[in-house]
Amino acid sequence: MRSPALLAAGLVLLAACSEKIEGTIPVPAAPVPAGTFRAGAAKVDLTPPPGFPMGGFSIVGRTARGWWTRLHARAVYLEDADGAPLALVACDLWAVPAGLVDRVAELLGADGETRHVGRDRLVVAATHTHHSPGNFSSSRLYNAYASPRAGFDRDLFEFLARRIAAAVREAARRRRPATVRLATLRLAGVARNRSFDAFALDPERDALLAENAALPVAPAPGWDADAYRAVDPTLTVLRVDAVGRLGATIAVAAFFAVHATAMGPASEVYSSDLFGVATRLVEERLAGSVVALFNGAEGDVSPDWLVQDRRSALAVGRRLADGIARGMAEAGPPAESRLEAAFDPAVALAGATFTDARGVAHRTAADARMGAAAVGGAEDGRTALFAAGWREGVRGERTPGHGPKQNLLDPWGLELRPPMAGLLRWLASPPEGPRTVPLGVYRMGGLVLATLPGEFTTVLGRRIARGVAEAAGGAPRVVLVGLAGEYRSYFTTPEEYDAQDYEGGSTLYGPESGPLVAHALARLASTLAAPAPAPAPRRFAYDAGRARRFTVDDAGEAPSLPDAGLADVLEDPATGRPVRTFPCFTWDDVEPIWSAERVTPTAGIEARGPRGEWAALAAGGVEESDEGLDFVTVALDRASGGRRRWAVFWMPPDRLPPDAKVRFRVWALDGSTRRSPPFDPNDGRVAGDCLAADAP
Repeated sequence: MRSPALLAAGLVLLAACSEKIEGTIPVPAAPVPAGTFRAGAAKVDLTPPPGFPMGGFSIVGRTARGWWTRLHARAVYLEDADGAPLALVACDLWAVPAGLVDRVAELLGADGETRHVGRDRLVVAATHTHHSPGNFSSSRLYNAYASPRAGFDRDLFEFLARRIAAAVREAARRRRPATVRLATLRLAGVARNRSFDAFALDPERDALLAENAALPVAPAPGWDADAYRAVDPTLTVLRVDAVGRLGATIAVAAFFAVHATAMGPASEVYSSDLFGVATRLVEERLAGSVVALFNGAEGDVSPDWLVQDRRSALAVGRRLADGIARGMAEAGPPAESRLEAAFDPAVALAGATFTDARGVAHRTAADARMGAAAVGGAEDGRTALFAAGWREGVRGERTPGHGPKQNLLDPWGLELRPPMAGLLRWLASPPEGPRTVPLGVYRMGGLVLATLPGEFTTVLGRRIARGVAEAAGGAPRVVLVGLAGEYRSYFTTPEEYDAQDYEGGSTLYGPESGPLVAHALARLASTLAAPAPAPAPRRFAYDAGRARRFTVDDAGEAPSLPDAGLADVLEDPATGRPVRTFPCFTWDDVEPIWSAERVTPTAGIEARGPRGEWAALAAGGVEESDEGLDFVTVALDRASGGRRRWAVFWMPPDRLPPDAKVRFRVWALDGSTRRSPPFDPNDGRVAGDCLAADAP
């Protein structure tokens, strides 16, 4: 801006284009004691139409053309004998913003089935797949920078809020007498520390490596075995079983810390990544149960991939699924008891002060600031700017609150003088958004859950868990629920922050922000046994930034071949080589609309029986549909009459009979059922040659 008048005009225009998220969370209804512990579970589809930029990989990500593995909200509802509830919801999203959870709480408070579930009893967390839609945050910062295109889509925000609320509502409606059993085990072959040089600065380094010395690891080329030991390999499994029905598992809630980035930034389709693979595989074994998988302190933890593709997602997801199944088998005696909660809806992050156990005062930075290392991207999502100087380890002169963080617009350290240095610092300041975070601590017997409002590193997570355990009176097991209730980027230890790797450069409020959250969670844990404050209605308001409505057309021009750009998914699972002979089916359909019950078409496979009858194909006892891992659906070009052409690919599993005769079945958005001509799944197809549907 060349003058104060122009600057003011620009700010007025920006404010005029800003979208507000506002509402009121009502006072929850008093719980009604049932005299017994009860539980329920539900799973609801969150997959939006194609056309949304995907969140997590920022500018190196893609806009979705379709999906491989659907996105879901998986809700596990628990209720103690006194009627006190706790709703745990794992969402296949890159993040869960506070405004979204507040809106879910508002919806639950307006429903008779869930009026007793207050915001303080609602834990909504993201699995952190980087292939969910972006652009639904309640923060201007993430709507501007978390995906490759900027803007806030209110339709998507409301769609997600209503679907997540529906999952909680259905889980509560299904509640019945139940028992909860707990297991913990150590799981190898899933995770590795991607920021080992920063981790090595922590005084806990040697102890953690020694603790994991016996962990069996098989390092990928270029990786040291210590990177696989510089993690928390603990998998925690809560098995929820119905009372009176032997072997009837209602739900499983599992907790493991690892980035959900087995799929890479070049992928062009939504996916639930390795978390979706793991939960689907365990749900297939349990037939009818809900398996909710929650992340943890995964800030510096990547999955053990060789190449980021479907093959890696399947391999790592299977290891995680096997661990969950083992945890279910090893679960101990029933552990259900009174559900206690301590919740603070607004812990200040910016310019906050606290005093540690030694009496030393600490203060976080007064403003949010990104470092130069954040621009170059992490190890599993480098940007083109990494080679231009925006590298990890770039450090500058120490400044109040932000330590050695180098200005993100000046990775070369040009030593600019005022006023240019001040101008550059102002330009580099992100749109801050909320300066507070909600935090919650929950206890059920010897288990304590604590929420993390972003991505916390391994050692910081250990420090938080230790502090919470001590404050809660020596709880034997503390589980951290990562990316829960809000997303405020990364949090590191002060020692790691000083390295200014990607994680430290992405820590917004300086080196003391991680210890601040640790202090606040310990404070909450110390009040678990205290009487809860009198409930009151709470207003919420967020500035989501510039409004934008995304449509399927935002996916761009359809490729010349339906399977173009899908080589990271349509591949040989043994070699990773692209396969262009998978069965394919195309059809014309109406455009998706948010008001419809279904916003995406669904697909499956039918098989012909010995008498010529057609029925859903079950491979290994599991129905072949796009709820599973074997389908890719994409939107193509516009068809005549305002309709759109779609294509679905099927990657047949190995367990099909050699003489099988099958056909696609699609439940279209226009209400029709479309079927392909019969085909032999073992014949393959010519590249680009898809089976076509007749007119509906």
